[in-house]
Amino acid sequence: MFSSSRGQLYSTDALLSLIVFAFALTLSSGILSQIISQSDVAISAQYREQAGDAALHTLLVTGGEPFYWNFISDKNNVQSVGLMDTSWGISTPKWNAFKDWNANDYYLLKSRMGIPDQNFYLTISDTNKTVLDAVGISPQDKNEVTVIIRPSIFNGNPVMVQIQVYR
Repeated sequence: MFSSSRGQLYSTDALLSLIVFAFALTLSSGILSQIISQSDVAISAQYREQAGDAALHTLLVTGGEPFYWNFISDKNNVQSVGLMDTSWGISTPKWNAFKDWNANDYYLLKSRMGIPDQNFYLTISDTNKTVLDAVGISPQDKNEVTVIIRPSIFNGNPVMVQIQVYR
């Protein structure tokens, strides 16, 4: 009447299904964490690109706010930094004031550029890609750097202005 069969709890089918379920759960967790990590990297890169593009646009399209910010001794009164002069080229006096400001207070400068939580390295190169001048801090890790390049005029010559934005 009574057989010696065991309950389902001890059956090999239940044990096998538990192993398969645990394997699938572990695999799903690993894939999900990889997807989350990749999306965080993509979001960070997108943020750096937008910040760098906006900063370079402001530098190369405006004269800053106020326009003659380079003559103001207290840089806390500067709202934004622009390098353009009235002839739509990079102003040499503004560029020199920009370099001086970088040497004196890099953190306030990058805040006025609109990238307070990022670092930057700005270069001006001629058409042969020879760097004429540079300002900022050159990045050490090239993996998480966003580079934006725009054409401009400097000292009457066509140049390429490049900004590298990184954390």
